[in-house]
Amino acid sequence: MKLLLIVFVFAVSQLYYVRGFRYTSIDRGDYMFYGLVKCANGNPIQNEATVRLMERDDITSDDLMSFDKVQPNGKFFLTTFETEGDWPTPRWELYLQFFDVCEKGEFKLSGYVKPDVYNTGYTTTYTITPNDVYAEVYGL
Repeated sequence: MKLLLIVFVFAVSQLYYVRGFRYTSIDRGDYMFYGLVKCANGNPIQNEATVRLMERDDITSDDLMSFDKVQPNGKFFLTTFETEGDWPTPRWELYLQFFDVCEKGEFKLSGYVKPDVYNTGYTTTYTITPNDVYAEVYGL
């Protein structure tokens, strides 16, 4: 009975982690995403810094939708096209992965993604903090 309880608690904790994953759900479409990333600790943006726009998939591995090299000033630009995969779902569950932005070997996430639907150059700012896996978001 004790072993069964331990297995149940482990399964519930894993389920909670999957359900607790942060992402933005939007209708499939042609979108542009302008972003600006900053380092909370004052470090400059690393030369190898990249950002990936990912589409969450509970059945298979997550899909890479777009990626960009982060510029020295922290700016990046990502796009999606309605014709991209994930059939047959009408919505995408998007999130960002940041690699090597403030320190080499660093990996951060953001579950908040906002497209520039009116082509105005709207920019969302993400701040990378050393002790948090998720970037802080401004410009909501």
